[in-house]
Amino acid sequence: MLGALKFLFMGNTHKPIVLFDGVCNLCNWWVNWLDKHDKKDMFRLAHLQSPAANQLFNRLNISGAFNSVVLITGENYYVRSEAVLRIFKAIGGVYKLFWVFHVLPRALRDKLYDYIARKRYQWFGREDTCQVPSPKMRKRFLPEAFGE
Repeated sequence: MLGALKFLFMGNTHKPIVLFDGVCNLCNWWVNWLDKHDKKDMFRLAHLQSPAANQLFNRLNISGAFNSVVLITGENYYVRSEAVLRIFKAIGGVYKLFWVFHVLPRALRDKLYDYIARKRYQWFGREDTCQVPSPKMRKRFLPEAFGE
C-alpha cells in the first residue's frame, strides 16, 4: 500500500500531483482540460476517493481538503483557489494570466471557489463511480490511483 508514497517520495517523480473529485463532472472536465493543455507532462493525477489520495493525505497530514482540488508539490500542498491558480501558472501561456487573481485576498478567492464547489453537482452533475481515463491519460495517474 506504499505505492503512491514510494512514487512521490522515493525519486520516481518530482512532478506535482493533482487530486480531484473523481465523481464530479466539472472536476473530470477540468482534468481532461489539464491533460490536453499540460504539454510538458508536468502533473500526475489521482481521484480524491483513491487509495493513493488516502496515502498522501495521511503522509502530509492533510485534513479538510476532501471537497477541494489539492495540488501537492513535494512536501507542500495547496487547496481550493490557491491550487487552481498555481496549476494555471504552471501550464503557462495565456493561462498564466489567471495568476493576476492571486493579488485578491485568499479568503475572497476561496469564497468564490467554495460557492462553485457547493453547486458543482447541481450544475454539472455527478457520476456514481470515478471516471475511468483513456489509456493515454491513465499514464498520468499515480500507480495506486485505481486500487491496483
